[in-house]
Amino acid sequence: MAALLLAACGGSPATPTKNGHAERAAVAPPEGRVLIIGLDGADWEIIDRLTASGRLPNLDRLRHEGAWGVLRSEEPLLSPIVWTTIATGRPPGDHGIVGFLTERNGRTEPVRSDERKVRAFWNVASDLGVPVGVIGWYASWPAEPVRGYLVSDRAGSHQVGGRSSSTNGGLAWPADAVPEIERVRAAVDQEVTASTAARFFSPGAIAGGARIEVEQDRLDTFVGILRTTELYRRLFPILEARFHPAISAVYFEGTDAVGHLFAEYEPPALPWTTEAQREHFGPAFGRYYDYVDVILGELVAAVDPRRTTVLIVSDHGFRSGTRRPLAPSRTAEGSQAPLWHRREGIILAWGRGVRGGTKLPESRIYDVVPTVFRLLGLPLAATLTGHPIDAGLTAEILARPASTTGDYEAAGKREVAEAAEADSDETMSKLRALGYVGGSAPVASQGDGQDRIPLNRYNRALVLLNSGHRDEASTIFVALEREVPAFSLGFLGDALVHLRDGAPGDAVRPLEQAIAVSPGLAIAHAYLGEAYLAVGRDADGRRELGRALAIDASQGRPALLLAEALLAQKDLRGSARWFEVARANGDDPADRARGCVGLAVLAEERKRFDEAERLYDEALHLSPALPAALERYGNLELFRDRPARAAELLAPLAATAQASPAVLTLYARALAGTGRRDEAKSVLGRALAIDSGNAEARELLDELGRGATRR
Repeated sequence: MAALLLAACGGSPATPTKNGHAERAAVAPPEGRVLIIGLDGADWEIIDRLTASGRLPNLDRLRHEGAWGVLRSEEPLLSPIVWTTIATGRPPGDHGIVGFLTERNGRTEPVRSDERKVRAFWNVASDLGVPVGVIGWYASWPAEPVRGYLVSDRAGSHQVGGRSSSTNGGLAWPADAVPEIERVRAAVDQEVTASTAARFFSPGAIAGGARIEVEQDRLDTFVGILRTTELYRRLFPILEARFHPAISAVYFEGTDAVGHLFAEYEPPALPWTTEAQREHFGPAFGRYYDYVDVILGELVAAVDPRRTTVLIVSDHGFRSGTRRPLAPSRTAEGSQAPLWHRREGIILAWGRGVRGGTKLPESRIYDVVPTVFRLLGLPLAATLTGHPIDAGLTAEILARPASTTGDYEAAGKREVAEAAEADSDETMSKLRALGYVGGSAPVASQGDGQDRIPLNRYNRALVLLNSGHRDEASTIFVALEREVPAFSLGFLGDALVHLRDGAPGDAVRPLEQAIAVSPGLAIAHAYLGEAYLAVGRDADGRRELGRALAIDASQGRPALLLAEALLAQKDLRGSARWFEVARANGDDPADRARGCVGLAVLAEERKRFDEAERLYDEALHLSPALPAALERYGNLELFRDRPARAAELLAPLAATAQASPAVLTLYARALAGTGRRDEAKSVLGRALAIDSGNAEARELLDELGRGATRR
């Protein structure tokens, strides 16, 4: 089918926009090209598990031949927000997309491209005369005029039942591409049906005497995802052959959405699932990854790696295994799906200009656009938040000076799509089916726009808070408390402001109010426990952390805090359980490392020193500069008569201006043990300058003066 359509559409030249992008190219034609493949929610932990069993051969090959690493996302971990951040290289406070929904003429609908405030890479490239091609990027409807083509996210079968919304324009640019899209879509709708799902799971199968059925909305949503995937798969070569873009991008949602539908049935067993459900639905998520891997193989096989760089990116990671929250993604209330996201996404580069076999340092979602433009020699704006990922680029690329410019918005008013309307009911149904939105109508603010949605206002305030605009964020949170008292996140946000201010006592009241509104809001219990601990209400703190974990025992941060509190109470068994959870599930690598440190301390208590060393090594692998790991490990090595290793571990801590007298004394003892007595005396002098009454430092200094030291 794809080959027939490719022959039919021919190879007509790129279509300039009405503003004449094609006639005012500002840069020389790029020597190479870039293909961006967006995999929503793709996660290295899932990929690692599947490749270890011999699956995903294309991803596995690309990783070994290319450069890869973690692409760090940031909250709110919602696809329209993060994919817009990736596309613009700008934070949400600049680009203006803060949620899934908006209000337009009294109707709630998915957020629109004409609500984005700044240029995306396809606008910038078009302004510079560089042809682009984009398929399915989140929040891209109505399709904007570009030099090349843009197929909006409403073209696919994203919706329940696999049916696309009826639209009044805006489906794609240029408009004469729409008939091609419709022809391909008609073929996909005919070929991809409910029976296609049997490739991924077995609806209606008999297991243990029980007939296994899949709910209709879940099945319809899954069929829609499969249709979208197949539509984009088939459209891509057709449109590429017609427009020949220098920057191409194609987005696949299913690596996230299928997880929301079926990851709850994967092992280990979650309490609300049955054995029969796990047997039949458990493989679906992994099999979708297999399907996408085949498509990746096709996309990569069609490019020349001497001329093309392939970038595979995700907007965030996806919790799997023991990381999964103890809350189904799909509930009647909605809004559970984001709990399944984590900040560690993926980036993989392969082909032209890439240093093969490179493990990249952690990158950020802001770094994608700068890297694409660096590869193609396009100017980097001073307003971009990120930087090119130079560690993954060849010397040839880096040898070329990077051109710069002030602000892409200086090109003038952005050419936006003409006014368009769409029936959004099916889109909304799909978001509900995946657990992203509930059924309630917006109840806050006046007029149209994203701020009619309380969750969007919370997201906007959270973005402001994270970017240092404390007062503006506080104003929004307080207004939400007042205007929408049944919306618990307003109180939660107010508490976050106080916690960031270092005033945990002031956070207690709004957190208690958040819990009064939503008793099952685990994060509110967790923050309240943290606040109680900070103000010395230890028993109350342990109680609230325990309540948070009773709601969802997979939470890494509350588990870590409860474990440390229990360890302070000498409850070794209780702390061990929660240190294990923190080690496995912490959102932040430093939290996972602290879980390892806690377990190492417990191992030392049991005289299991080799086990403790392995755990300290794991902690430092996760967080190389973690002070607790360096200090405790250094102390253990000194105890085991390994002063050289102890000195190596303690040196970074001792070099800081904030080094404590205890750390300096420990470091001095390690130096003395290696014969570096003068250095040890100097370090002890620093310790005594901070605390002249430090008896241990004074005693060690006296020993060094007598020419003898003890270890």
